[in-house]
Amino acid sequence: MHRTPQIVKKKNLLDFSFIHKLLHKSYCCLGVITSLAGVYAYFAIMAENGFTPRHLLGIREVWYSKAVNDLKDYFNQEWTYSARRDLEHCSQTGFFLTVIVMQLFTLVTHRTSRESLLQHGMR
Repeated sequence: MHRTPQIVKKKNLLDFSFIHKLLHKSYCCLGVITSLAGVYAYFAIMAENGFTPRHLLGIREVWYSKAVNDLKDYFNQEWTYSARRDLEHCSQTGFFLTVIVMQLFTLVTHRTSRESLLQHGMR
């Protein structure tokens, strides 16, 4: 009741300034933050299991080799091929779930951008 009414003619989806703001907000700001959060989750899971980001650089040929079953991590623990693949799937799942959670929080924050969540509710 305190806001002024919107001018419907000026605010349509084909307005260039509206599209520019929308694209900038979604791809330049939120997309970068979401992808960085996903990459952080990936490297955090890998580092928790002994493969730091520095250790992962240049290890691709050895990582995907089925013949190597004694790859050592930062803690000198040996990893078999199947264990490495399980860890890789776990890290990729962590990346995916982080992106989904970030998108859900983005949805909630944009839905309640003018009022608090308690005032707006989840109708």
